[in-house]
Amino acid sequence: MMGKNPTDPHGDPPGWQKDKGHNRAHLLGAQLGGSNYNPANFVTMHAYANSPVMRHIENQIRAAVESGETIQYSVTPRYNGSDKIPTGVHVEAYGSDGFQFTQHRSTGITESGNSVFIPNQKGAADESS
Repeated sequence: MMGKNPTDPHGDPPGWQKDKGHNRAHLLGAQLGGSNYNPANFVTMHAYANSPVMRHIENQIRAAVESGETIQYSVTPRYNGSDKIPTGVHVEAYGSDGFQFTQHRSTGITESGNSVFIPNQKGAADESS
C-alpha cells in the first residue's frame, strides 16, 4: 500500500532531541505506506541523512512500485552497543523486474545494487545544528 498523506510523525523516538538537527526518521516511509503513529516505525536520524538521503532511496522504491514492480524491502537500524541513536540504517530492496538503487548525486554514499548503508551523519546542510 502506497501512502499519500504528508509525513507528520507522532511521538519522539529514543535519543531524539529538539534543536539538535534530528529528524524522526521513518523506517518504512510515509510515501510507501509507513505509519506516522507507530513508534516502532521511527528512529532518530540527522536531518540530512533522513532527507535528502533516505528520501532519495524511498522515492526510488515508490517509483518502481508505481511502475508495476513488486519490491521486497527492508530497513534495519544499526546501533553501537546500548546507544539510543543508530549509527545508520541498512536498506535492502529486491524487485520482480530487477530493481537496482541509483546513486544520489550529492550524498557521497556509494549505493550498490540492492543494498545500501546510510550513515547517520550530518550533511553540509546540518553543519550549523
